[in-house]
Amino acid sequence: MSVKVVDYETTGFNMYGEDKIFAFIITDENMSSRIYRFDNISERKNNIAHEAFKEFHKDTSIEKVAHNAKFEMGFTSMYFGGSLPEGTWHDTIIMSQILKNLLQSHSLDSLATRYFKDLLPSEHEEWLRYDDLVNKHLQTQRRLLKNYPDRFKKEILYPLYDSGIKPLIEDRDNYGLVPREIMNGYQRSDGERGMLLYKLMWPELLKCGEKMIQDYYNEMTLLKTAQKMEQRGMMIHKRELKELVQKLENDLLDVENQKRKIFGFDINLDSPDQIQKHLFGYINPKKHDNLNDEWKIYNPVFNLQPLVMTKSGAPSADKESLESLRKTHPENQGLELILKYRAWAKSLTAIKSYEELAGDSMIIHPTMNTNAARTGRQSVSNPNLQNVSKNSQHKSSFGIPARKCFRPRPGYIYFLGDYAGIEMRLIISATNEEYLIQKLNEDMDYDVHAYNGNAILGDEFSKETDKNKYKNMRAGIKDATFGLAYGANVETFSRSIGKTTQEGREILKRYKEICPGICGFTKNMIDQVKNSGYITTAFGRKLYVEREKAYTASNYQIQGDAAGVLKRAQNNIDHYIMSVWDGDYDLIAMLLSVHDEIIVEMHRSLLFNYEQILHDLSYCMTDIKEIKVPLATEWKMSTSNWQDAKGIHI
Repeated sequence: MSVKVVDYETTGFNMYGEDKIFAFIITDENMSSRIYRFDNISERKNNIAHEAFKEFHKDTSIEKVAHNAKFEMGFTSMYFGGSLPEGTWHDTIIMSQILKNLLQSHSLDSLATRYFKDLLPSEHEEWLRYDDLVNKHLQTQRRLLKNYPDRFKKEILYPLYDSGIKPLIEDRDNYGLVPREIMNGYQRSDGERGMLLYKLMWPELLKCGEKMIQDYYNEMTLLKTAQKMEQRGMMIHKRELKELVQKLENDLLDVENQKRKIFGFDINLDSPDQIQKHLFGYINPKKHDNLNDEWKIYNPVFNLQPLVMTKSGAPSADKESLESLRKTHPENQGLELILKYRAWAKSLTAIKSYEELAGDSMIIHPTMNTNAARTGRQSVSNPNLQNVSKNSQHKSSFGIPARKCFRPRPGYIYFLGDYAGIEMRLIISATNEEYLIQKLNEDMDYDVHAYNGNAILGDEFSKETDKNKYKNMRAGIKDATFGLAYGANVETFSRSIGKTTQEGREILKRYKEICPGICGFTKNMIDQVKNSGYITTAFGRKLYVEREKAYTASNYQIQGDAAGVLKRAQNNIDHYIMSVWDGDYDLIAMLLSVHDEIIVEMHRSLLFNYEQILHDLSYCMTDIKEIKVPLATEWKMSTSNWQDAKGIHI
C-alpha cells in the first residue's frame, strides 16, 4: 500500500450542480508532486489528465489523503457518474479534530502555521505567499468583472488562452481563472502541507490505541455515508415555500405599520442600541456623544427592568431574555413586536435561501459537517437544516412551520426515525448505574422516570391518582434528575420537585444513596478533567475540556456519546442499504440527520414491506454495543412534507 495526497482545484463549491474539477495534484510521501489540468486547449493533455485521474482513483492499493476529504469525495463521485470508487481515504481535518478537539480552526493554513511555521520557515512563507496571490487575484477578478468587462477579458482571459488554458467557466470569478504559474505554486503548497500534516498526525493517532483508531475509521466511513446523503439531497415544496414567503412578507409589513403606533416613531428593530434605549431606557455611554437628533428627540418608551445584563453591563436584548421578560409583562406590545419581527425576518431570509439553493432541480444538496463541534457532534450548512423551524412553541412564541418547505420526491414517502429517551439512557450508561442498567436490559421499555419518581417522592408520586398532577410531578422529576446529572444544586433540585430547600436536602440525601452515579456524575467528570484534561467517550475518543470550564465535562461526555451513537447508526443504515438493497438509493435513501433523528426517503413500491424495513432500520440505529443499555426508536411518516410527519407504531 502507498499513501498519496490528492487535492482538487474546482470552479466553485457546487459539486452537484455546475461546478467541475479543473485541476488536481497528487503528492507522494517523498514530497514529489504531479499536477494535471482538465482545461487545456490541447485535447491530448486533457486526455492524459483524465487517464491519470481514473487510474489513481481505481487503484485500491493507494490510500488517498485529503484535507476535507468529503469535498474531494463529492467531486470524485460526480466525475464517475454518481458513484465513489472503492478505496481507503484519510482526512487530515478529521485527524486534527480527533487529536486536538479544542483548536479554534482546523483549516489547512491554520494547522500548517501551527506546526510548521518555526520548523519550516521558508516553506511556510512560500505557502502563505501563494495563498495571498490567489486571494488577490480572485479579488481582481470580481472587481474587473463588475466594473470593467473589457479589461477582464484582456487582463484575465487572454493571458490564460496564451498559456494554453481554456477555462471551464469564464463568466464569474473562480479559481480556474488564476494564472497557471500562480495556480501551480498554490497547488504544490496544498499538496506539501497535506502530506506533512498526514506524516505528523497519523503516527500520533496510532499511539492513541485501538479504540481511538476504530473511531477514526468510523469517521472516515461516515464521510462516505454523508457524501451520499449530500448527493441525494432534499426536495423543496415549491408551493408551500411560496405561500410561506408571501405570508411572512405580509406579516412583516404589518410589523412595519405597527411599530410607529407602539413606539411613537419609526424605530429600527434591527438596532440593539435603539431597542435597549426604548425598552430599558439604556444608552451606551460610549455612544452618547455621537447620538443623532432622532435619539435626542425621542424619550425611552417603556423603561422596563431588565432580567439579564450583558458582560459590558448593558441590558440583554437577546431572544431568550426578551422571551423571559415577556412572561412577566405579557401585555407589553413592544416586546411582542420585537420578537415577532426577529422570528419572521430570520425565517424569511432562510426560506428564500432554500429556493435559491435548490435552483431549477428543486433539490437542495446541503453540506454535512460530520465532526463540527468540539464534542464530535454533526452540523449541516448551506443551508442549516438542523435549525429548520417546526412551528414549535417550545423555544419561540412565533415559530414558523418552515419544515413545510421540504417534501418527499414524487412517488416517495418520508420516514423519520428518532431515539426515544436517549439522553437519560446515555447518562445511565455513562454513570454505570448498575440497577437501572440491569432493569433496562431486562425490559428496554422500563420506565426510568417512574423509578426516579418513586425513589425521590415515594408514595406521594406512586399513589397519585389525579392524571394532571401525576403528569406535572413526572415532568418535575425529569427536570430534577437531569439537573442533578448536570450539576444542579439543592435549591434547583428542590424547586423542580416542588419542595422547600430543607425538604429537598433530605430527599436528595436519600436519593444519592439510591442513584450515586447520577447524583455524582458532574463531580466525577470535573475531577477527571482536572486530573487528565479530558473525558473518554463510550467509543474510546478522548475529548479534551478546558480545565477552567471543567463543569462542562458531563455535557461533553453525553454529547460525545450521542454523537458516536448517531454516526454509527448512519453507517449501519448505509451498510444495510448497500447490502440488502444493492445500494439502490432510488429505492431507499438517507437524506439527513437532525440532532437525534434520521430522515429516510422510501419509494412507494416498498410500502408493502415498510414495517419490516423500519424494524431493520431500528436495529441499525440501536445495535450500538458500546452503550450499556438498549436504545429505542420512534418513527413518524409523511407523504406530504417534513412538517406534517405523524407518529406510527410498528
